[in-house]
Amino acid sequence: MKEGKSILYRGQEYEVRLIAYAGKSAQIIFREDKFNIYLNNKLSGGKLQSEALQQLKQWMVEKAEEEIKQRAKEFGMIIGVHYNHIRIKDTKTRWGSCSSKGNLNFNFRILMAPKEVMDYIIVHELCHLKQMNHSKAFWNEVAQYMPDYSIHKEWLKANGRTLYVL
Repeated sequence: MKEGKSILYRGQEYEVRLIAYAGKSAQIIFREDKFNIYLNNKLSGGKLQSEALQQLKQWMVEKAEEEIKQRAKEFGMIIGVHYNHIRIKDTKTRWGSCSSKGNLNFNFRILMAPKEVMDYIIVHELCHLKQMNHSKAFWNEVAQYMPDYSIHKEWLKANGRTLYVL
């Protein structure tokens, strides 16, 4: 993670600033226009970059867990479905998945996408609790709760790889 680099968060680009300080534990402070990553001033070069990346990734995972679980709870009540567990993962090929046991998995990187795109992924997986396939009935179910889902699906196709900077 290089000084001055930007990263997507909720669909917006934010500057990332690395700040060396005498403290032992790393901290991330997100302000309106940037991520300030405070790291031990004894780190340098590759170790500094690696630690910054690790800290930012962990911060994103924690935020994703909060926000995705909250949105899934809200949409679950609207859709009328119940799930067992939600896990936030670091997956390479999927934005989300739903098991036959009612467990939902989400890629933490969906937090970096615009809110509507994240909501589409959550609705998509919740609708699998009613239709465990990608049939016409499934897509009708998704459209019932998110009529403009195709816009968000297209955004993922066009921009999804930009979410893999972490």
